[in-house]
Amino acid sequence: MARKFKRKECPMFTFMMQLNLKAKPFFERHAKALSWVFALFLLLSAIKTAPFLIGTSIQIVQRVYVELAPGGLVVQYYEDTEFKSLVRSRSERAVDKRYYVDRIARGVSTAHFGAVWEGYLVVPEDGEYGFFMQSMDGSRMYLNGELIVDHWESRNWAPGKHGRADLESGRQHIRIEHVVYEGPAAIRLRWVGPTIPPDTVLSVPHIVKE
Repeated sequence: MARKFKRKECPMFTFMMQLNLKAKPFFERHAKALSWVFALFLLLSAIKTAPFLIGTSIQIVQRVYVELAPGGLVVQYYEDTEFKSLVRSRSERAVDKRYYVDRIARGVSTAHFGAVWEGYLVVPEDGEYGFFMQSMDGSRMYLNGELIVDHWESRNWAPGKHGRADLESGRQHIRIEHVVYEGPAAIRLRWVGPTIPPDTVLSVPHIVKE
């Protein structure tokens, strides 16, 4: 004669079923209110992250503009620090380079080289302009043949060097010299003026080849 087995109930399963039966009427009664709470949560999350998203979008747009806009300075790269052995010339649209992620040319070390940036600074209006140079290693900037920023003897990125000049609107000849004795290498030039916000990287459309 076959034995009959009595099914045993799982306490955890029973508890979950009871909890579900109790919670279901609550959710049904308050579905509309809960949907508004969820929508408010999403709105607050969007507001919290909006500044970051907007700032990132602006940076991307600015970067794309700098990369695609016409203009820039002609940069001659040398495999020595005396500017004798030219290896490559190319156009750069911003004086802001990190050579440890951007090689110069095949076979040329980014840990020992020289570079000369040359062209014209397009000054939007008459006034006093400030310049701030940072580089690894030495760098200096000339406007119309006059030394404005001298970072030549320093090999450290910080604190950088400042310079000022009273300029007339229009094109002013600019020359930047940069030498690297031992990598890593980088250079950045920022400026400020009557219509130029502080900490603006020198870039197109304010630098042109000719």
